Amino acid sequence: MVLFIHGRHGYAASLTIFRQCLRRHSSSFGGSLPTLGDVLAHWTQNFRERGIDEPESSAELILAHAVDKNMVHEVDLSRAMTKTVAARMEHMCRRRMKREPVAYIIGEWDFHDLTLHIRPPVLIPRPETEELAALALAGVHACGSGSKLRESGALLDVGSGSGALAVFLLTRLPGWRGVSVDISPVACELTTLNARRHRVFDRLSVHQGDIHLDSTFRDLASAGPYDIVVSNPPYITEAEMAALQPEVALHEDRGALCGGTDGMVVTRRLLNMAASLLRPHTGRLYLELGLGQPAEVERLVRHGLHDRLRYLHTRKDFTNRERFCELAACSGADGSS
Repeated sequence: MVLFIHGRHGYAASLTIFRQCLRRHSSSFGGSLPTLGDVLAHWTQNFRERGIDEPESSAELILAHAVDKNMVHEVDLSRAMTKTVAARMEHMCRRRMKREPVAYIIGEWDFHDLTLHIRPPVLIPRPETEELAALALAGVHACGSGSKLRESGALLDVGSGSGALAVFLLTRLPGWRGVSVDISPVACELTTLNARRHRVFDRLSVHQGDIHLDSTFRDLASAGPYDIVVSNPPYITEAEMAALQPEVALHEDRGALCGGTDGMVVTRRLLNMAASLLRPHTGRLYLELGLGQPAEVERLVRHGLHDRLRYLHTRKDFTNRERFCELAACSGADGSS
């Protein structure tokens, strides 16, 4: 990840230039304001010069939402800029210049074909988590067209954040019910909001709790057993936290990112809990982890440290790096096989 350092007066200077741009266009075109395309080009260049990550898409998404559209291809860029839109653009671009993620600025983000409400500091869903969702869904479909599991089942999303995993899976599995848990009250509120938005709230129970506490474990276990447990736990090491981009380090929830010294604190807890939460023999655990961590999970399971789980597969992400684990329950909560 790349870090950028900005001068103290960079943003103030950019606003001055922008206002000068408006005045210059106004005088050149008989008092008319510049077009939306002109302003898009201005902010794209400004972001690029200031080292803002993904300058083109940042400017495009901000412009689209400033004119109440979703994507820039829906915007008529030849349309004249209005003072109202200019004010919205300036406000949102000021936030982007402070390295605030675009998802927080526009208040939503896409996950597969769903648009989710997003608010700080809840973790913004990444493409890798879309892959995790697809992997879990494929596991259900692999049961075959005649399987009862395809028609009804139960899932648990641990560390739900925005609710992306649970909400997406429930929209694809209409006969299923789900439970989500997160320690953050803001995350639980957001999960509820997204479940309502996508009409799965009646099938999703949202729990606020710390999975390290026995009381939370008991609550989750009482709502099980689960056919699928999915999680994108905190997996960044404490050492790696220092190298994160400002968009992540300054704005997203540290608790949803940092997994302790080795990045595995929450993952180890999940492995300890999983067999007692999963449906015996058929339940599946799907994890998205940091680089090198799937191999460590496989080592722990294969060496008998979690003898009620079977390690099935390691899957690679779209960058061809080992990222995902698939495990299976091999005994009941009482330890019988």
